[in-house]
Amino acid sequence: MILEGKSNTFKLDKLLSKGKYSWTYSGESNEGDRVFVKRFNATSGSAALFGFVQEAQLSFDHPNLLGPCELIRRENALFQVRPFLPGQTLEAILSDRRLRKQLTANHVKTLFKDILNACETLHARHVIHRDIKPANILLNDLEGEFKATLLDYGQAKIKGKADPRPCPFTMIYSSPEQVLKIGPLVDENSDLFSLGIVMSEILSGKPPYSSNHPIALMNLQIGGELQNVQSVPKEWRDIISKMCVKPTFRMPPNQLPPKELKQTLKAAKAQRYQTVKEIFEMI
Repeated sequence: MILEGKSNTFKLDKLLSKGKYSWTYSGESNEGDRVFVKRFNATSGSAALFGFVQEAQLSFDHPNLLGPCELIRRENALFQVRPFLPGQTLEAILSDRRLRKQLTANHVKTLFKDILNACETLHARHVIHRDIKPANILLNDLEGEFKATLLDYGQAKIKGKADPRPCPFTMIYSSPEQVLKIGPLVDENSDLFSLGIVMSEILSGKPPYSSNHPIALMNLQIGGELQNVQSVPKEWRDIISKMCVKPTFRMPPNQLPPKELKQTLKAAKAQRYQTVKEIFEMI
């Protein structure tokens, strides 16, 4: 397939991944530059379309975030085109025993700082990512000049901008306020909570919760202790624990009055790091 852009044409090459709302391809411009092309799934509905178009408008001049994006309409289809980034997702590396062993302590610290830097820039522009997880972190080279990039802004919320979508959450990685769908409480430290969960998985070598039942897993996300935190090296344990402070409810959250539910969540959030700067002061 050939796409006509504003100043270049792009040829789609290989299907890289197929998600719920879009498909991602590798491609090439007529000038020989490699690109990523994301095609919107037209059956996804208006809320997903809002996220796709907004994502295309988010581009950054930052080494740990995605660069400029061109939105192309072709007949009834929508495409995003961005510069190609080599590498593998953190999810792919963690699921491969051989690659996982190549992650050194220096790699882990660099990854943490890179994603913190990415969050700091997003938050300065009033953007809450809302979907930080291993699948959305790209690692470019485990053997050369190592760098991490935060991907996929399709679930992002721009503070102060009307957003028709329900509050999203991801199993394992989202904060309690996201799982409970208290949208107004999902903010900068919700992103830092998710990054803390990712770091606990990297450093311990295992996920933070163990359950095959979705409801049980959601309950663990909301109020359960991180089951892997004692396996995290001591120098990281306090940082991750403070990033991931959770509420203690006197009864199941769905039985609490809405005002008490929000107050309990706010009290827990107040105990977390509030900004990236606070975390950098600890590492």
